[in-house]
Amino acid sequence: MTTVAKWKGNTLGEAIYFFGRKALVEDRESLRHQTDGFVFVDIDSLPDCLAASPRPSAILSVLIGNGFDAVDIAGELHRAGYKGQYRALAGNIPAPHLIKREVAQVAPGLDFEIIDAQDLFG
Repeated sequence: MTTVAKWKGNTLGEAIYFFGRKALVEDRESLRHQTDGFVFVDIDSLPDCLAASPRPSAILSVLIGNGFDAVDIAGELHRAGYKGQYRALAGNIPAPHLIKREVAQVAPGLDFEIIDAQDLFG
């Protein structure tokens, strides 16, 4: 998995769009102060966000959300011509290369990595 420090370095000073429920982060008192720079967006708003100008330069989501997963989002990003970074949060997963391969099939060339949630919010 990619380290968060490297990823954050690539997006310094830019808003990161987090697709998923803000409550996932806000419900944990220790994480509230770590959400500066994140724009929380409902998954249903993904097409509108990608059509907006300027486009987000970084997208973040959970690997598997309520009614969506990283492959779904990657496909939408690819269809919209998105060229920025996309990172999916996950815990320790046994075979991240399988997920990366599936994302590459639906979104060739997409800058996609899996980030350990503990690295970002731990």
